[in-house]
Amino acid sequence: MRRLLTGTLVVGGLLLVVCLMAVNGQAKVVDEPTSAMQDITTNFEQRTIGRVPWPITHIAANYVRDGHMTHKTSRVKITLGKGVVHSPNGKGLYNLWDLVLNRQGKEYGATFLAYNINNRVWRPHRTDTIKTHGIKAGQPVWIGNKSSTNASSNPIRTLPAYMVTKQYCQMVSQIKLSPHITGFEANKCIITGTGTQGGDLITAKFGNQIKKTRVDHEGRWQMKCFSGNGHLMVTETNAYDDIPGHTETVINNGTPRTDATIKLNLFLTMVIPFQPLRDARY
Repeated sequence: MRRLLTGTLVVGGLLLVVCLMAVNGQAKVVDEPTSAMQDITTNFEQRTIGRVPWPITHIAANYVRDGHMTHKTSRVKITLGKGVVHSPNGKGLYNLWDLVLNRQGKEYGATFLAYNINNRVWRPHRTDTIKTHGIKAGQPVWIGNKSSTNASSNPIRTLPAYMVTKQYCQMVSQIKLSPHITGFEANKCIITGTGTQGGDLITAKFGNQIKKTRVDHEGRWQMKCFSGNGHLMVTETNAYDDIPGHTETVINNGTPRTDATIKLNLFLTMVIPFQPLRDARY
């Protein structure tokens, strides 16, 4: 958050304009997602696309942030409650799968439920874990199902007919990263700053020099300072396909300007006193 404070002062017929720029560079830290499975059922919206919804009662996943899957999610656990699944076209149900898929229907992962049950009605009650890959941050992800109405597993000979059902949808988490430079310890030659999420990578580039460090669990980072004069660019990235963040500053004699610095700029403006017009003729 940046705040610009201005004021005026008249001294000896001169108008002194004072500009005070205050910058608050502190960012709120976000905990890095973990591999622990978390229940995210309530963060899904039921929007059934298809004719045969499975009776899904619980959905859990790993690498969850704020109740939503992330780009790094690699396992999704689906619990099928007691219910009845009917054949989509009156033919016998044979091969059944649970799916995690994108909006176009491409599978991020699937798990096999049953083979050749040879029935028009199925009554599931089970929990299965799907291994996923390629989930896209900032995009909707669907939990759905696929059924085959052909008993053979050889598609070349029989061309089995599949029906895909999309049931539950949520947006995959994606945030905008915002790194800040907040301090400089001259005696230790250390630059300090804050990041958005614990574990994120901070990359600092100063000319041809590049240094890297990580944001800690309190949202802070630090690195050895650069010597000389020039332009410093700091970038925050991570493995969750979040939107990278950037901040930059100027280093003079090894000392950077920081986001926490209060800059005071004074400049003078000549003001000509107002004189009323006399004997004005038009």
